[in-house]
Amino acid sequence: MKMMKCDNCGYTLNAICKCGKTRSAHPPKFSERYGKYRRLAKKQD
Repeated sequence: MKMMKCDNCGYTLNAICKCGKTRSAHPPKFSERYGKYRRLAKKQD
């Protein structure tokens, strides 16, 4: 499970977000939103 970063809506688990382009998620620091998606991704693995 690869996490992507959407420029418009933040972090997403989708390769292609409905609101625009995504890129690889490499945040400079861990945020709560990032942690939420990491936990979701771990559950799906």
